Amino acid sequence: MPQRITGFDLARAIAMLVMVLVNFKVAMLSGAGVDSGFGLDLLDGRAAAVFVTLAGIGLSLLSAKARLQGSLALQQQARRQVLRRAVFLFIVGLGFVTVWPADILHYYGVMLALASLLLFWRGSLLLSLALVVVLAFPFALWLGVDYNAGWHWPSLTYPEFWSWAGFSRNLWLNGFHPLLPWFSFLLLGLWLGRLNWQHKAVQWWLCLAGGGLVLLTEALARFCTDPQWSAWLGTTSPMPPLPLYVCSAIGSTLIWLVLAVKVASLYASHPLVQQLEHLGRLALTLYLTHILFGLGILEALGLLQQASLPLAVGSACVYLMLFGLFSVWHRRHFKSGPVEWCLRKVAGVTRSG
Repeated sequence: MPQRITGFDLARAIAMLVMVLVNFKVAMLSGAGVDSGFGLDLLDGRAAAVFVTLAGIGLSLLSAKARLQGSLALQQQARRQVLRRAVFLFIVGLGFVTVWPADILHYYGVMLALASLLLFWRGSLLLSLALVVVLAFPFALWLGVDYNAGWHWPSLTYPEFWSWAGFSRNLWLNGFHPLLPWFSFLLLGLWLGRLNWQHKAVQWWLCLAGGGLVLLTEALARFCTDPQWSAWLGTTSPMPPLPLYVCSAIGSTLIWLVLAVKVASLYASHPLVQQLEHLGRLALTLYLTHILFGLGILEALGLLQQASLPLAVGSACVYLMLFGLFSVWHRRHFKSGPVEWCLRKVAGVTRSG
């Protein structure tokens, strides 16, 4: 089993901090228009992409022993562990949708279930499938799929979610994180998890590739204004998630991951870095509690729907500081968060760390 790369925990922690800020903004500014927030929407699309890519990396590391040894028994065991995680996250996510319509966990669960079938594919096939998934979304729009179907955009809600047709459409095509094209991030992670991240040449290559993708997509977004091309390429905005957004998010994700791995390596003994790495291991707990407790308390106090960005950002920062204090205490007594512990038990993973 490959040694744990703590830089991924650091990257996950930063992604979750950004997602908390964005989710507080979405909840408290939903009546002010979806473009309010001074760039937080852009950060949301990038942070969530990091989160899903890290899921793929985690699956790749989880199944590394089975893949390298070629044991059919170990491969079946790895698939069962991934499927159990998928069912757990899907069920938790569906319950969570009732209080947080922008939930990512039920998408996450379906992605993991699909990924369990692909754990031992060759890297070239994973990347080829990722490309197909990215292009399938604009192709669906070209065929006539209505991206606005089922949405009530002023409130960012999806009234048709609990119908079979609405749920399927939301899951695959026009939800907050539809499988087309978001599954491509997880496929990318499955491939990235097979690389030697401690090798400097790998880090440089990934960082240059990421920077090149970001520059290329930003240039195309500014200068490629022909309506026919724009209908296929889109913009770098995450909704709708057309190819320019996906490529830009992949580029920023690669840079994000490389920087996190470098910082974790150079400052491994720094208390702040160590604490953030532990926070990254509490990502699921933070994700659930910032809605249930953070936004739940604000709703009880009547502070939601206030259309105030300073209040939203300030509230998020206060909650993050409180959760940070909890994580300091938690680190002294436990290795895994409570939700993470449940996930590992369900998956049948017994190793610690």
